[in-house]
Amino acid sequence: MDTREKFEQVRKRNMIAFFLDSFFFNFANMTFSSGTVLPSFVSKITDNNLYISLLTTIYYGVSYLAALFSCLLGSRARSPKKVYFFVALLQRVAFLLIFLSALTVGKWSAGASLLFFFCSFAMFAGTYGMTGTLFSQLVPFSLSGNLGKFYGNYLAIANLAGVASSLFLAFCFERFQFPIDYAVTFLSGTIMAFFSSAAVWFGIREVTDGYEPKPIRLNEFVPKSIRILKEEKPFIHISVAYMLLSIAEFSRSYYIVKLAKLPGVPENIVGIMNFVVLFAAVIGTRLIGVIVYRFGIYAGLMTCFGAGTVASVLAYILPDLYVGIILFLFSAVAGCSYFNFQNMISGTFSRGKELTLYNVVLKYIAAPLTILVPILGGIVANRLGENTVFLVGLALYAGGLVFCLAHRKEESDFRQE
Repeated sequence: MDTREKFEQVRKRNMIAFFLDSFFFNFANMTFSSGTVLPSFVSKITDNNLYISLLTTIYYGVSYLAALFSCLLGSRARSPKKVYFFVALLQRVAFLLIFLSALTVGKWSAGASLLFFFCSFAMFAGTYGMTGTLFSQLVPFSLSGNLGKFYGNYLAIANLAGVASSLFLAFCFERFQFPIDYAVTFLSGTIMAFFSSAAVWFGIREVTDGYEPKPIRLNEFVPKSIRILKEEKPFIHISVAYMLLSIAEFSRSYYIVKLAKLPGVPENIVGIMNFVVLFAAVIGTRLIGVIVYRFGIYAGLMTCFGAGTVASVLAYILPDLYVGIILFLFSAVAGCSYFNFQNMISGTFSRGKELTLYNVVLKYIAAPLTILVPILGGIVANRLGENTVFLVGLALYAGGLVFCLAHRKEESDFRQE
C-alpha cells in the first residue's frame, strides 16, 4: 500500500477526529475568550485598566516566545501527533489552574487572586503559542490533498461550538453570582478541552512513511531568520500587515468593558456578546475564506482591517446596547480569521518549505510592538479614558488597510493555484 492509499484509508477517520477536536476545543476556548470572558473577569476583580491590557501583553509575549520552542521541537518530531498531544495536555492543565484562580476570588486578597490568575494565564498563553504551530504541522501528516476545504469546515464547526458555548455562558452568568459564574464556565471549558485531547489521541492516525525530521537547531534559527528578512521582502511586507492586525487586537478587549458599564445592560452581557461574536464569525470566516481563495491573503486582511475600522468608530460613539451588538458584529469579522492568517501566510510564502520556521519568524516580526502597545494602551486608558484607546485602534486598522493597498500586488508571485 503506497502513501496515497494510506491517506485515503484513514481520511474519514481523521476528518471525524479533527472535527470532534474542533467542536470540543473551541467550546472550551470560548469559555476562556481573551476578547470577552477574561477581560470581564479581570474587570470584576480590579478597576485598573492596566490589568486588562496585561492580558494582551502576556498572551502575545509568552505565546510568541513559546512558538520558537515549538518550532525547534516540531522539527525534531518523528510523530507530530504525539508532540502536539502532550503539549496540548499542558494547556489543559493551564485551563484547570485558571478555574482554580476563580475559586480564590473573595477568599484571597484581590492582588493574590490576580497573581494566581495571571500566572495560570501565562502558562495558557505559552502552550497556546506552541499548539498552534504544532497543529499546523500535524494536519499534513493526517490529511492529504487540498486542505482549504478542510480548514473552512474545521473553522465552521469551531464557530458552531462557540455558539453553543455562548448560550451556555449566558445561562451561567444569569443563573450564578460572581465568582461562581466564572468558576462554572471555566470548569466546563476544562472538561471539554480534555475531550478534545481524547479525540486527537484515540481518533487520529498519522501517516509518516518516509518522513525524516530535519531538526532546526537554536544556533541555526537566527541565521535562517536573517536570511528570510534579507531576501524575502514580500514576506516581510505581509508580516508587517499581520503585525498591524496583531497590535490592533488590544483595543478589542475594551469593547466589552465599556459596553458593560452602559445603563440597562443585562448581567449576562458577556454570554450575549459571545453569541453575537460567534454568529458573526460563522459568516465572517466563510466570507474571508472565499475572499482569500479568489483574491489572495491581502484581500482577506483588508476585509479585517475595514471591519476593525468600523468597529473602532462604533466603540468610540457607543450609545446603547443595540449599537453594541452591531459593534461586536464588525469586531468579530475583524478578528475571526486572525489566527488562520498565520498558517495561510506561512504556508503560501514559504512555498511549503520550513513552514514552522516561517510561522515563527512571522510571529517574531509582530512580537515587539504587540507586547509593548497593550501596556501603553492600559496607561492611556487609565489616564485618558477608553475612548482614546478606540482612537488608537482606529488609527491601526486604517493604517493597516492603507498598507495592504500599497503592497497587495506583491502577493501574485506567491499565490498557490
